[in-house]
Amino acid sequence: MDKSPLLGSCDPATSASVSASASEEEISPLPPSFPNSSPNIVSTPSLRGLKNTSRYGNGSSTYRHVFGKSGTKAESYFNLDPKITTMDSSLLTANNDFFALPYAGGGGQVYVNKLSKTGKTEAARPLLNTNHTKSVCSLQFNTFDSHMLATGSDDCTVKIFTLNEEGGDVTVGENTLSGHRNSVREVLWHPLTGGILASR
Repeated sequence: MDKSPLLGSCDPATSASVSASASEEEISPLPPSFPNSSPNIVSTPSLRGLKNTSRYGNGSSTYRHVFGKSGTKAESYFNLDPKITTMDSSLLTANNDFFALPYAGGGGQVYVNKLSKTGKTEAARPLLNTNHTKSVCSLQFNTFDSHMLATGSDDCTVKIFTLNEEGGDVTVGENTLSGHRNSVREVLWHPLTGGILASR
């Protein structure tokens, strides 16, 4: 039986033959700081040296010194009183012309206003009369018609409204979709095809 000596053999002749047969790529000698190290021992980098990266919070970040600036009251919307207790989806919906959100109070009141009207909300601003008997849980503007708004409510119905240029309702409950057994938690218009609405 051929009993070949191992790499760690103390036989000088065997060690020399093994070293000669190994290629330079297979041998990674330790640094000179280890005087008694053998050239046949392969070294690996320490994990401690790898920790000095941004993954561990010690490295530099491209966004380290980026700061935001708060908008002024003239550029903001304030004095609003949204109803957020029943919201499971986005708090509000908006497009290039309007923004809308469920409003505090009884029934399914919805506040709609033009996107360009920033600043303090008018106290006497009329709310959209949705004719929902319970709170509105979700709402979204049509992808292809900025004046068409869909709302889903706790009363298990979906309603679709057409708005005028000021955000007021033209036809109350133009379409009422029923069939849900539970609250309508989300309404979504199809992003690529007009006239298709999904609800759940």
